[in-house]
Amino acid sequence: MRRNEAPTLTDVALRAGVNKITASVVLSGGRSNTRVSEATRERIIAAAAELRYEPSAIARSLRRRETQAIGFYMGGYIDTRSLFLADVVSGIQQACEQQRRDFLMHGTFRGDSTDEIYTELVNGKVDGLILHAFSDSALAPRLAASHLPVIAITDPIAGLPSICVDDVAGGRLQAEYLAQSGHRHVLYGVCPYRLSSTVRRYEAFCAAAYALGMTVTAGAARTNDDVVSGVERHYLEIAPGKRPTAAVCWNDVFAYQMIEHFRSAGVRVPEDLAVVGFDGSTSPIPPAYRLTTIRAPWRQMARDAVALVLSRHEGAAIPDETILPVEFIRGDTA
Repeated sequence: MRRNEAPTLTDVALRAGVNKITASVVLSGGRSNTRVSEATRERIIAAAAELRYEPSAIARSLRRRETQAIGFYMGGYIDTRSLFLADVVSGIQQACEQQRRDFLMHGTFRGDSTDEIYTELVNGKVDGLILHAFSDSALAPRLAASHLPVIAITDPIAGLPSICVDDVAGGRLQAEYLAQSGHRHVLYGVCPYRLSSTVRRYEAFCAAAYALGMTVTAGAARTNDDVVSGVERHYLEIAPGKRPTAAVCWNDVFAYQMIEHFRSAGVRVPEDLAVVGFDGSTSPIPPAYRLTTIRAPWRQMARDAVALVLSRHEGAAIPDETILPVEFIRGDTA
């Protein structure tokens, strides 16, 4: 063994005066037809300790046919400044720690093909995958047909088991609260991305709002590239006496953006416009005001996703869709 090189199984075998197979049987702790005396076993263990030999994690994975790792992929860069993603990543990490599993986050560069991404995800680095992707993702059918246990989170995806929050109940709770507060015309900031969860909550809100006698004016919320959204511009173009008296936003980030934009334009929240969000993630820095919102248990969803993917890895049957309850939180904005 040369200096600065990690000791190998061959080095241990030479130090102990045995062949490589005997050393492997002892150090792997596996079952074998090779019989090893107690004296030889102790000599091999002592040699490994003297050399500070550590068995290869890759070799162990090949023997066990598992990696002891769970993967997470969301189709792009993972920006943990997002409170939603911070909750998801923290939840997966906590559950992996409890299950004594490693946690591997997969990122991709723009322009990677579906084939390249698929190969990266199923190449044997993880025992199972937690997926957050668009409902019409070209990758999802490939993963659904693969050998890899995959659980979709937040947004149900055809062909894959999923765990989500109750978007339908959340949309209904928003409508019921605003109706009880006397609002009859509501502005709705619709998600600009292809996410089935946000379609569910919007459709549920509209169904409940119409049943309660409210009018809904909808428009696209901001994307990351927008300074102001079309729905915000539309509101300010309406004469003050005819404007909606409440606004519902597809998530909390857009709700905060809308509030700041409208306040800068002289619109008082909640006196002129009540604003309700959806997420309920808490920031370590207390906000200047408490947003009225729907609290979704994103961290619990992520923890449960780890348990589901491990169950599937072990061959257990799991539900096609698991839905977690949400909670209405009354704040200062509605």
